[in-house]
Amino acid sequence: MRLKIGKRLDAYHDGKRSPSRMCTVEVVAVASITEMSKKYLRMWKKAIVDDFNKSLLDGIMWYIDGPQRFFDWNCDKFIFAKIVGDKRTEKAPMVFAKRPGGEWYGVNWNYLLDVDGRVMKENMKFWEDCAREIGQKIVWNKKKHELEYFDIKTGDKVRNE
Repeated sequence: MRLKIGKRLDAYHDGKRSPSRMCTVEVVAVASITEMSKKYLRMWKKAIVDDFNKSLLDGIMWYIDGPQRFFDWNCDKFIFAKIVGDKRTEKAPMVFAKRPGGEWYGVNWNYLLDVDGRVMKENMKFWEDCAREIGQKIVWNKKKHELEYFDIKTGDKVRNE
């Protein structure tokens, strides 16, 4: 994985893959496990234990080539990011670690990080259909790194917030 500092990516609050849960984050650092401070390692391990305990209570076990822990203890890279325009994440950056299935989850913020744009690629058709049902057209503005909505009848830009 080669992510450059300053690269903008999509993140989805609570892991929900919808435009209303999407925000743009900017990568501020990529660190190996040996570069992580004790504070962030403790935070990561607590997230693993909390989720593992919750999963056991819910009766969920993940199997990937045999029984494995819910989260990958062998994760060796971490992504630090901030939500563009959100001062809270500048003071306390978001930390993302990789799950065994390849998804990046937020250790200290409840977000799913989409490092390769797969979420949008897999869901855009569904999102377009939903927008059409309410009389709108949805368009990805690559330059602004955001979704824009337009009224189907008038072509006017619609403000969706």
